[in-house]
Order: sequence, then C-alpha cells, then structure tokens
Amino acid sequence: MKTRPIAALTLMCICFAAPAVAAEDEGPTYGRRVNTIEEVARSQKGSYDVYIDKPTGYAFVNTIVGWKFTRKISDEALAAERRQAAELADESRQEAPLARR
Repeated sequence: MKTRPIAALTLMCICFAAPAVAAEDEGPTYGRRVNTIEEVARSQKGSYDVYIDKPTGYAFVNTIVGWKFTRKISDEALAAERRQAAELADESRQEAPLARR
C-alpha cells in the first residue's frame, strides 16, 4: 500500500503533537495538537498546529497563511486515537492514587 505524502505529513504532525503539548510551559512550540475551539483561536499563523474536527474527521494545519484543510482522517484512525486517549486516561487515573501516598 502506498502512503500519500499528505497522509504521512498529517500522521507525523499528530505523532509529534503529544510531546509538544507536554512541553507547552517551556516556550513556543510548533506543530502541536489543538483540541478545542479556544486553542484554535489562540493558535498563531505559521505555528503548524494541527486541528482535527472529530465529528467530520477533517484535519487542518495552521500555516503561514492561516488554517488550511489537509485531508479527511479515516474513521479507523479516529477510532484508534480515541482508544489510545482512553487508555492514557485510564493509566493516569491508576497512577494518581500512587502519587498521593
């Protein structure tokens, strides 16, 4: 199966967005994943932030000329992302009681 360049770019942005969000307090970051309308509004042109509209699966990147549509993310990829987010949330809930001891 051939991977389209734009698909590969979108997936790379998604994969690299998680560490960027974790390092948010360390100054400006580029290519981070934004999840809310408020974060979309705060995103600056040229930041290469990625926004995926969950109901439609449409992916957008904030380029130097503003937000640009890149592609529609497959339903399977969105479902996999939801599963991964749920697993991470479960792990953080399980670790939280240990941190309080």
